[in-house]
Amino acid sequence: MGENTTVAKVRAQLVPAEFNLKETVAHAPTDGYVTQVILRPEMMAVPLPLKPVMTFVHQEEQIYIGAFRQNSLLRLEPGFKADFIFRAQPGKTFKGEVIEVMPAIGESQIQASGVLYGTELLTRQGRPLVKFKITDDLSSYKLPQGTNVEIAVYSDSFEHVSVMRKVLIRMKSWQNYLFLDH
Repeated sequence: MGENTTVAKVRAQLVPAEFNLKETVAHAPTDGYVTQVILRPEMMAVPLPLKPVMTFVHQEEQIYIGAFRQNSLLRLEPGFKADFIFRAQPGKTFKGEVIEVMPAIGESQIQASGVLYGTELLTRQGRPLVKFKITDDLSSYKLPQGTNVEIAVYSDSFEHVSVMRKVLIRMKSWQNYLFLDH
């Protein structure tokens, strides 16, 4: 007696499926890890991912991004010292410095679309982004990437005002013991 045709058909599909699974490789762009994996069996991943199926977190030196008013650009330079306070770490301040003022802001980008732009494009005032690094050791603190941080930058002018700003940022850090958002 022969094999059931349905079983034979499924077995024939199994061979290329096992081959495809064996040949499937996910390449990481750098050292890091995948987080929040939502990918499940039978989901389709394609070679040209317009929507990635995994979120990759790079394991490299952490940088922090701050958004500032445009008139603050007068006093933002690489190497300027900064203090950081995290809501998750009330009463603590951390030292760091400016790495780079990003060369463009989102409002400078206009995409060719076949649509006429109106004056509402001119009313948006974007905030320049600035890269920072923290020079203090944060390894003992459990701060996930994306944690809210407030940054005070100290320029090379008006140093007498910097003392007041340092006191204010520390006072603000102590306020993080209060949960005023509920």
